[in-house]
Amino acid sequence: MKLFLSFFLLSSLALGTDVLSVGLSIDFKYADYDTQCHILPLGRNFTLSAEVEGSQITRAKLRKNHLNTFSETLELNEDEMKGIEIVEVGTHLLVKNLTASQRMLEMLFRGGSDQGIDSCSPPEKLATLQPELFTFDFKISATGGIPYPYIDSTRGVFQGTTESGKTYRIELALTQDRI
Repeated sequence: MKLFLSFFLLSSLALGTDVLSVGLSIDFKYADYDTQCHILPLGRNFTLSAEVEGSQITRAKLRKNHLNTFSETLELNEDEMKGIEIVEVGTHLLVKNLTASQRMLEMLFRGGSDQGIDSCSPPEKLATLQPELFTFDFKISATGGIPYPYIDSTRGVFQGTTESGKTYRIELALTQDRI
């Protein structure tokens, strides 16, 4: 009986908690004086995972995918979690808006690295970045039905200089899919 009550108590505490898990592919273009490259959103470059209580994200991480493992993980801080707006569509949690911080953007910019012959990422560290925040809008509503199979975001344009002083331009859009 004690075991049953323990399971019942634990399961009742878990009610109201859900998990968001979406794949993010990148459509990434990089250009500076010497380097130009483009990677299309063909593979799942990242996984965004979060624990959600009610409509609030309590814990989240962005992981860079590499083959069947993760090559890099970024635990999101409180401000970054507040920048993720989720929506429940049917029985699915999806990202409606994702406001990416500078450190999230820098990780997303490296999403095209280690992709073999089709690799595309900044060839050196970026010294400056404008804008430092960007909101990727996936244009999802709770009443519009489940958008399948993939959901594209708005495209961000970023500019700045590299550590060696080269001016660069980056274009980035995200494609979301449920995992």
